[in-house]
Amino acid sequence: MQRACIWAKIALISVITTGFFLTALWGCDKAIPLFRSVPPYYPELSTLASPGNVIRSVAKEFDFIAHINALGLRGPEIDLEEKKAFRIAVYGSSYTYGWGVNEEDSFVFRLGDALQHAGLSVEMINLGRNGGAPPQYAALAAETIPLLKPDLVIVAVGQGCDLFWTGPPTVSEYLYRMFHRYLPNLTALAHQLTNPVPPAPPAPYIPETEEQLKQMQESNQQFARECYKKLPPAQKDRFNALEETIREVFFSGLYNVGGVLLALQTPDLYANAVDPDRADLHRGKKWLKKYLATIARSAREVDAQTLVISVPFGSYVNRPAWERTRRIGFDTPPDMLTSTAMDDVIESSAQDLPFFSTTKAFRDHIDKPDLFFEYDLHMASEGHRLFAQTIAPWVEAHVRTSMNNLAASPATNK
Repeated sequence: MQRACIWAKIALISVITTGFFLTALWGCDKAIPLFRSVPPYYPELSTLASPGNVIRSVAKEFDFIAHINALGLRGPEIDLEEKKAFRIAVYGSSYTYGWGVNEEDSFVFRLGDALQHAGLSVEMINLGRNGGAPPQYAALAAETIPLLKPDLVIVAVGQGCDLFWTGPPTVSEYLYRMFHRYLPNLTALAHQLTNPVPPAPPAPYIPETEEQLKQMQESNQQFARECYKKLPPAQKDRFNALEETIREVFFSGLYNVGGVLLALQTPDLYANAVDPDRADLHRGKKWLKKYLATIARSAREVDAQTLVISVPFGSYVNRPAWERTRRIGFDTPPDMLTSTAMDDVIESSAQDLPFFSTTKAFRDHIDKPDLFFEYDLHMASEGHRLFAQTIAPWVEAHVRTSMNNLAASPATNK
């Protein structure tokens, strides 16, 4: 009995101490603006590209330039003070970013162009994140939706990786995001103190010389050789069994070696998405559902609707891309080109959110060879064109409905 009382007192003291500490932190956070000017800090945006930069990416199959705005997003500058058009925010991975194509060829730009031609005044914001997955989409949305105040949110979910790379955040990620959410001024002050010298504005873009491009290629070649040396024996054997052409491209310095490395590490990644009985697919569905609901909740806070669109991966919708996926080391059972399991998972995870799939439209062009890059596997310019063309009428209908709702409810928080 006495021991129980001691533990009860310890628990009570711990609760009181924790409460006092958290209250003190909250008070400090609220007091900071009274004594010091601290510019807002957006940790998710800060992990994207350097603001104001111009990035050129050269590979065997493409040579494209990305113009980065002041927020670190690909595309033109965004007026945070005043919206001059119906604003559409598109979240997704490198497929949304438009990896491999120039901005005017990306589906985000093409979709905006189609809506403009339909007589709608819209502003498209590309929030595609290279290497991103649903956990990053949700975190970026939670940070940027209150900032951008979009009128419509589109989440572009990939048919392959997004179904598996969608687990819970790590403890450190969770704590950091909670700290920033509830103590934004302390987070901004900590960032300011640890980065006392603001970055210099980027210099005007000067195209790389042939010598600079050669140096970049040599650096990439060295990186590829180092990656090969670090491969476990079993993966090295699988690499050596690949076609000579694939091995040459890998070491060329003009290829993102991540595609082949992913195939060596998880050869059944894309094949698993068409097996509805897999436990990890059910786990992915559970977390995808949570992340989509989180994004929709953030959107509702600014009176925006959320749409979910399935982004086609070539291995499921295009025979040449399916064959190329096999060539770089992935398992590609034939039913990948007929199954709808990957879309079924995304649609089910969307719950009551409007959902759209372009799988049929792409399979109608199943033998068209130029929809996806041969080695990189991302959508090529023609793939972006078909994707935007297919989703445009559906998105247009939702935009018109949202515009009518806004017109009928002029009192809005935007």
